[in-house]
Amino acid sequence: MVDIYGITVDNRLDDGSFQQLLSKIDIEKQKRIKRFRKWEDGHRTLIADLLVRYLVVEKLDIPNNEIHFSYNSFNKPFLKSIDDFHFNCAHSGRWVVCAIDNAPVGIDVEKKKAVDFAIAKRFFSTEEYDTLMNQDESERSNHFFLLWTLKESYLKAIGKGLYQPLNSFTIRFSQKRQIQLFSGDEIVPDVFLKTYMIDPNYCLSVCASSKGFADSVIIKEFREIAEVFI
Repeated sequence: MVDIYGITVDNRLDDGSFQQLLSKIDIEKQKRIKRFRKWEDGHRTLIADLLVRYLVVEKLDIPNNEIHFSYNSFNKPFLKSIDDFHFNCAHSGRWVVCAIDNAPVGIDVEKKKAVDFAIAKRFFSTEEYDTLMNQDESERSNHFFLLWTLKESYLKAIGKGLYQPLNSFTIRFSQKRQIQLFSGDEIVPDVFLKTYMIDPNYCLSVCASSKGFADSVIIKEFREIAEVFI
């Protein structure tokens, strides 16, 4: 079962709490977070790491100080020595989200905003771009973010991120609104995609290798996460 968790980041942590929680993650990630110029970026990155660690503690009963990550050649993290626990995180605006499964999984969330559709022409397949521009003008922006998050979630699931071009595959919607992924004229097997309504101003999509998606996003309070580490 693919489970999806979400947490909001609305307020800045006081310096004491931030430093205490920062000390609970890997040194290299601490250094990266300290390099952010905007506090929002640092907070989102920290909370994403803490959310993963919280889930590992809760699901696998592994103490935080025994959690160790490795990275594939495209910098996607995974748990050392644990083959059947996969995770992926994303954050945008006020939301930090995480998907977990027993097989590779990908997730993306984006805050909706004004769109320069030249981006779609550059990064989407020709078919996707044509479908996008044929949408009613009022729906075009929503469809853009739907496609973008679906495509990102797939690349994150296979562990390549943007190292594989976004226009190298195509997202199609059947008449029953089923979502399928094609490479050329061939459907890509064992790829399942789902979107979730987490917030009217955001678009959230998940990709997995099985159909077993949770019905809804599990919303966590930051306090509940932090209590595991403080």
